Amino acid sequence: MSITRRSHYIPQFYFNNFTINNLLYEYSKSSKAIEQKSPRGIGWKPYFNIFIDYLLKKNEGLEKFLNFCEDKAARSVQKIISNDDLSEPEMVDFMTFMSMIKFRVPKFKKYVKENFVEKEREDFFNEYGDVKKREELIQDFNNKAGKDTGITVDNFFEKVFVNDEAFEDGVYFSHMLKSGLGNVKEFIGKDWYFIETCEDNYFITSDDPLVTLQAKTYSLKVLSIIEVESTKDLFIFPISKNLILLLLTNNLNKEPVIKGRFKLDKADYAIEINKIIFQESYNFIYSPIPKIIKELLE
Repeated sequence: MSITRRSHYIPQFYFNNFTINNLLYEYSKSSKAIEQKSPRGIGWKPYFNIFIDYLLKKNEGLEKFLNFCEDKAARSVQKIISNDDLSEPEMVDFMTFMSMIKFRVPKFKKYVKENFVEKEREDFFNEYGDVKKREELIQDFNNKAGKDTGITVDNFFEKVFVNDEAFEDGVYFSHMLKSGLGNVKEFIGKDWYFIETCEDNYFITSDDPLVTLQAKTYSLKVLSIIEVESTKDLFIFPISKNLILLLLTNNLNKEPVIKGRFKLDKADYAIEINKIIFQESYNFIYSPIPKIIKELLE
């Protein structure tokens, strides 16, 4: 069976919610180019979610796990867009999706590479510098494979991680899953505010769609609509071209509290939010129409 080359770090179903006639516009900060594309053609890198397993082969286990989570999250997202109530499992699926999308992207992979890879490489070499430990791990590999994998004490370091890129991927996947699944609890103690755009205005999204702002570091006019101040940590998550979610910390909450759905009555409120999404993006911006991108660049 062939391995999927086109690994989407941002799911296609998510981008579908920002399209008009199944297309949207991508702006690259690095190339300064604006291009019209389909959801299938954006938010992916070759083999981004593929890793080298103990059989020394490309493994789709992580890709399949992420696809499983995406299928469940897609149903929750569509119910939110339709303004339908979520069951408790559907709420968990949606929170898991929001959390994972923060850590399964190139921006986080770069962060892991710069801050963890060399330290963990050193730790690994130190741990398996002992020949006996290497022999035990080799035997474990052979038992799981049901055959001789060709790994020996002498070629152990070369074979197990194949090359630097494979080692970096392993460290990244470990941190991504640990952070993504562990961070779900961050959304529990929050007040949830769903914000709809006024007519003829749209929200954008990016390749790092979950925006985090620390208390007292931001000022948003839209907060006047929901009658809160900037004294709390804030998450901004674009759900569709017409809907975003604001999550504000509330230490009294033991579970997510949905405060309601609010309609923007001024276009500049959406522009203000889009500016923040633009500023916090890693490299790519996605918009239903090119006009919004051009206005943000002015």
